Parts: sequence; C-alpha cells; structure tokens
Amino acid sequence: MKGSYEASVERQVERIKRDREMEAQYMMLEEMLKDE
Repeated sequence: MKGSYEASVERQVERIKRDREMEAQYMMLEEMLKDE
C-alpha cells in the first residue's frame, strides 16, 4: 500500500513542476508581447 501512495505523490509533484514550468513560459511570452 505504501508503494502506491508514494507513486501517487510523485506523480502529483511531477504535475506541479510541469505546471510551474508552463506558467513561467507563459509569463515570459506575455512579457515579450508587451515589449512588441
């Protein structure tokens, strides 16, 4: 049981990391568009 719980937590952490990266890229894109 412990193994599947740890795997679930790891998946959530990976998803959060990806979301943060997407957010950072979106912010950069927004800045670039403002500078245009």
